[in-house]
Amino acid sequence: MTNYKPMKKFLLFTAIAFTTGFAIQGKADTIQENYSMGSMIEAESDTTTTTSSSQSSSRLRAAVPAAAYTGWSTDSSGNTTYYLNGVLKPTGTIASPNDDGYTYAYSDATKKTVIAKRLDHPGDITKSINNLATDAVDIASYQYWMTQADFNALKAQGVKTIVIKLTQSTNYTNPYAASQIKMAQNAGLNIATYHFAIFGSTSNQTTATNAAIAEAKYYAAQAKALGISSNTVMIEDAEYSGTASSVWTNASVAFRNQLVASGYPQVKYYTSKSWATSGTMNTSTLGIKNFWVAQYLYGTPKTNATGWNNTYNNNSAYGALQYTSQMYYNNQSSVNPVDTSVDYSDFFGSSFTSLTEPRFMKINVSKTYRYDLNTMATVGSALTQNQVIKFVDKKQVNGVWYLRTQADVDSGNAYGVPQSALTEITTNTITPKYMYFTSTGWKSDPATQSKVGNNIGQQTLVKVVDTYSVNGKTYYRTEEDAKANNRLGISGQFLADVSVISLDGPRMFYATDATVKTNFLTNSTTAVKSGDTFFITKKVLMNGVWYFQAKTDEGSYTFINSSKLSSTVKYIDFLGPRKMKLIEDTDRVNPLTGEVLDRLPKDKIIDFSTKVYINGEWYYRTAFNTANNTNAAIPAKYLTEVK
Repeated sequence: MTNYKPMKKFLLFTAIAFTTGFAIQGKADTIQENYSMGSMIEAESDTTTTTSSSQSSSRLRAAVPAAAYTGWSTDSSGNTTYYLNGVLKPTGTIASPNDDGYTYAYSDATKKTVIAKRLDHPGDITKSINNLATDAVDIASYQYWMTQADFNALKAQGVKTIVIKLTQSTNYTNPYAASQIKMAQNAGLNIATYHFAIFGSTSNQTTATNAAIAEAKYYAAQAKALGISSNTVMIEDAEYSGTASSVWTNASVAFRNQLVASGYPQVKYYTSKSWATSGTMNTSTLGIKNFWVAQYLYGTPKTNATGWNNTYNNNSAYGALQYTSQMYYNNQSSVNPVDTSVDYSDFFGSSFTSLTEPRFMKINVSKTYRYDLNTMATVGSALTQNQVIKFVDKKQVNGVWYLRTQADVDSGNAYGVPQSALTEITTNTITPKYMYFTSTGWKSDPATQSKVGNNIGQQTLVKVVDTYSVNGKTYYRTEEDAKANNRLGISGQFLADVSVISLDGPRMFYATDATVKTNFLTNSTTAVKSGDTFFITKKVLMNGVWYFQAKTDEGSYTFINSSKLSSTVKYIDFLGPRKMKLIEDTDRVNPLTGEVLDRLPKDKIIDFSTKVYINGEWYYRTAFNTANNTNAAIPAKYLTEVK
């Protein structure tokens, strides 16, 4: 943690800060000392980590030898500059450190300087070491400068939890806690809190225990006043050197018991690695997974990769590890580092986790409510059983998963519905039938209402076998998708029933123009020439258009647009009357049906005035039949001109 009040470890740092020109920024509080988490913890190393005495540091800050000029100055052009051992260093924002691992910057209008040994920012950590993560950041009143944008940026860089100092002893409450809590929640971050324990500044166990109980009551009262939910992780910060090591464990048991009695059962402990291993804070008594230990390593993940890996592996028995107080995050409004930790076992409680993809689910239990996950109180009226709602993320509280609706996410509400009261959308079996697309459409995942695959053309036929119902909308599943167990559906807005009915008076039709027969199930077509004839037996209405089906196509979904067919032969006029002679005995027929009407002898000379082209053949109609509008004609192939 940066910007803390003078304490034990600060004796070393005082010399460092004044040597390098480091300016401590902070904000005075109303009590005589306001301690932040980790302010009394020295840098430590594992026995497996190789270091030298010359590497001694305080939370990754290092002293600079004074062999040459070190400090800030102004060059001849009026630019602010920084020299380290006589070497001019680039200055600017925290985004890019110097190659020596330091960043030299001035932070505000007053040009207060910040010079710090800089731990790689999150992007660099990922490249340097795979294990360490930016799971949690802890803050106190010294981070008064943080804005909503700062919390949003932390969230974007992988931080999941903000641990906020609430209280200290029985006479201090963080004046910024309420706003810090609100901004963290607005950013979608999980909230945990901590209390800096004093426990009487004593070596007497009874005095320490009584003080611990009083501090727990104070902590709980302030938490309730701030609306902290009962399932929030409440952390005892055990590092104060003014209380004897012999009394800490038993006093911590009393502290925990009082918090539980006050309605906060999620009690855990923060302390140094050395206090945990020495027994000052007994891990057997308090539970090793309830421990959040601090161990600050020498160097950086790049300069001491072995040590950093060892730190992760050697502390995994604990619940969490605070591995630095010098993490600089990108896009922060002030150039200040913050404490950062890795969570081994959901130590801080769960924040909302996005579902793989937003999905619609059905309420399957009556009297199901939304819960305020901060207070666990029900919100609003009971949800209607079988109602389908869109959910986008989830959070685990006291071992129970709650899913949050899209509406509550949009409103920034930390409300959830118990997952046990929800079920995936189920199908309803229907009598298989064919339906057709009334417009261009597509298949969707009913649970997400998102498009799947390519567009499907208008008038395409599909065989449907079951349905999904989502908030009053019906989705039809095809036989093909049902067999493949695909959870896909076609919105009813795209479909209409296919109802094939018999033609009143099946009869012959011929194509008045070139067209096609279409199989609407396969979308395949067959060319039809002008004059081709079909014996039409069935019809279907789609999109306001009648389609006819030939007897030869029954049993399939092959149809012809009725506007391209006619059952009344349409004759066309010759340019003038034609006198022609039969070249052989010939039948006069109905050209559409082929019905024989009579037989005419060879060499008979007849006057013709109209003609028609059917099934690839011309038929001539006599002047007499034309005048009487009789559908009778003679194949032209049996006629010759009379000269």
